[in-house]
Amino acid sequence: MPEDGYNGDIVTSKPLSGLKRTVYLAICFCALFIAVQLTQGFLTSLFPPHVSLVSFAIVYLTFGFFSILAPQIESRVGTRWSLILGAATYPIINISLVLNQIWFVYFASLLVGLGASLLWLSQGIYVSLLANGDDVGRYNGIFFGIFSANTCIGMLALSILERTSLSFDYDDLPKVISVISIFAVILFLFVRRVEKKNMAKHPPFITAVKDIWATTCDRRILCLLPSIVLQGTNMAFAFGPFPTMVDVNRVSDLFLSFGVANMLASFVAGKLFDRCGWKLTIIMNTIVLLLGYTMTIIGVYSLKLWCMILASACLGFCDSALMVIVNATIMNIWERDTENPFAVFRSFNSASTGIIMLLCQISPWPVISGINCILGLMSLVGYYLLYHLFTARTKIQEDEIALTSVE
Repeated sequence: MPEDGYNGDIVTSKPLSGLKRTVYLAICFCALFIAVQLTQGFLTSLFPPHVSLVSFAIVYLTFGFFSILAPQIESRVGTRWSLILGAATYPIINISLVLNQIWFVYFASLLVGLGASLLWLSQGIYVSLLANGDDVGRYNGIFFGIFSANTCIGMLALSILERTSLSFDYDDLPKVISVISIFAVILFLFVRRVEKKNMAKHPPFITAVKDIWATTCDRRILCLLPSIVLQGTNMAFAFGPFPTMVDVNRVSDLFLSFGVANMLASFVAGKLFDRCGWKLTIIMNTIVLLLGYTMTIIGVYSLKLWCMILASACLGFCDSALMVIVNATIMNIWERDTENPFAVFRSFNSASTGIIMLLCQISPWPVISGINCILGLMSLVGYYLLYHLFTARTKIQEDEIALTSVE
């Protein structure tokens, strides 16, 4: 384990290229979240519907809360070990399915939320260190493109089991899921270390919390806030009330279209962000978002399945595109000092997902879709302010300071 004041993130003697490391990390995440997708599907069938809802809410709310504290852990154990420790919590919820105890499902959800905060913070830092300010859209597009394949693989596996006459005992499924998640954790052990220039000693806890608060109040983060919240609320809608709008036998079709679009959007958004900048990328995302919720309304009232499949694809596209856009923006603006911005991003993003999941039980779905459409329009305004006012002004001030020092 790393010594005090040093986080252990160094370059090995023969480092792999940044893109190869990004691909390998994405494969690790994809394998881990195949098990998560299967767990989500099995939770609903094994326990009453409210159990899965409460479980997911616990995961995301805990994820949001502990994201504020995760940088303290990451700075002490290092990015690589943070990835490993975060991933190691996920098999616990699979084991809870084997034990078939509701109380243990809730306890496991709490641990997974804690691990997720560490895992996803470290993911953002790791990829930003590999990208080093260059082609951030490409790096994020590749990562989330490969990662998003987990939805397709997971839903395709469930669909095959449901629609074929394969002799499979569903009582063994939790054990299979547990083996997949443990295998994924083993893959994380082979993640290579990365260079991290900031080797300073860890700040005291109170100072670190003040730094997080200062980052939260940063006008650039506030401009990103609608996009950050939208990514969480859109996912909550897609996995919450949306699947209940079609026949239960067609839910796997919705998630399959969601997963395919989710995967393709990562590559498209990553390319657009690097080549065309934020304008075209966020405008495209907003148009697709509004189309998705429009098709949802048409599909619900016309009872046409193709409308719902198209809506699911649009929601999946926006889910991944927003994740790529926000990640790339943070890496583009803060470059290598991304710990606190990513912590704030994950905190608000996960908390909004958990809150909307609970809100879905007391509010009709048109209210949630309306909130998401408003957030989509607010994201356009936020990005305009971010790039045309605050970021540009900060750059001018930095140039003036540099010019003054030279004189």
